[in-house]
Amino acid sequence: MSLARSASDLATLDARISVCRACPRLVQWREQVAGDKRAAFADQPYWGRPAPGFGDEAAQVLVVGLAPAAHGANRTGRVFTGDRSGDWLFAALHRAGYASQPTSVHAGDGLTLRGLRIIAAVRCAPPGNQPTVSERATCAPWLDRDLALAAPTVRSILALGGLAWDASLGAARRLGWQVPTPKPTFGHGAMAQLREPGGRVVRLVGSYHVSQQNTFTGRLTESMLGLGAGAARVARYRSRVSTTPTPVLAVTVLGDDRPGIVADVTAAVAGLGGNLEDSTMTLLRGHFAMVVLVRTPASVAAVEAALAGIAAGGSLTVDVRELRESGMPPAPGRAWTLRVHGADRPGIVASITEVLAAHGGNIVDLGTRLGSDLYVLIAEVELPEAASGEAVAADLRAAAAAVGVTVAFEPVDDEVL
Repeated sequence: MSLARSASDLATLDARISVCRACPRLVQWREQVAGDKRAAFADQPYWGRPAPGFGDEAAQVLVVGLAPAAHGANRTGRVFTGDRSGDWLFAALHRAGYASQPTSVHAGDGLTLRGLRIIAAVRCAPPGNQPTVSERATCAPWLDRDLALAAPTVRSILALGGLAWDASLGAARRLGWQVPTPKPTFGHGAMAQLREPGGRVVRLVGSYHVSQQNTFTGRLTESMLGLGAGAARVARYRSRVSTTPTPVLAVTVLGDDRPGIVADVTAAVAGLGGNLEDSTMTLLRGHFAMVVLVRTPASVAAVEAALAGIAAGGSLTVDVRELRESGMPPAPGRAWTLRVHGADRPGIVASITEVLAAHGGNIVDLGTRLGSDLYVLIAEVELPEAASGEAVAADLRAAAAAVGVTVAFEPVDDEVL
């Protein structure tokens, strides 16, 4: 499609996408839905056109979905906006530090994305949420061009669902990127290494789609979706703390869960001119835990005072500490990505971390999730220059086999991070 290939920038590409009428069935359906409307939105105008991409034009992470929802993006004009799927996705992106707010209600709600752009394999809402093979092929040039324009900055791709995974692999192949053979298998937490013609590596990370079919049945939980966003973050960059020349503050919040904790903390930080450098959060059986790294001109005492109201009543505790570069050892060597998954049982983390410690490895980022009986661990590890990655990988495989899980241990190209 020449209109896609000739788009010189993302703004031009998005404008051209929004007027595409290449698939008669999709055009008829999107316009029929926009005319009939759902009763709950009867007083609202419907977009009724293809949904272009949304987010940072210099994104390091691309999120690829399947297609707009009939009463979501087909109504609001912005991907994953105005439906339950978007509620899940943007809450996770906000927790991971990519989205300025946890909700996406309409195109003018002030939401911005930092370091991330969201696109879809198919740009029009399909009947039954099922585009045909022909429609996916017709729409593919838009995805190809989105990926080509993102190539100078993109470091990882988060594919939501098997169709988005396949579409991303197909786009990479058509652009001349190296794609592993046989074709990487999709799964939640799956990761594949793609390589651009210039040799730079881009990580493809899989996540179950945020559809209501998955979220209502428990196939995808909030913690599992957090794993997907976290995996893209691991593939995107190393921990910023050890490379930052000026101090940052570590804010830790622990206690009983309640609505609005994240909003309260981020609002207090923003009120002091703070910038979120990194964050992690977990919720387990009603217990909330969050650690936020903040760059701010404010003192520890000032941040503690701003957060005092959050701890009122005793159900939450807040700790603020200053982290200084001088107190952190330099990275000892090359970065490696570690992935572990399998049936849950006691001793998995201990077995794996003992191997890393024996080889002098330093874990600089770690995330674990338990969904149903499936345990998943994703970590970034720094190995000393003298350590043999192959030897570490062999010992990890032996340790993993002993506890009944599988492990992958791969080097991370410095340029990727």
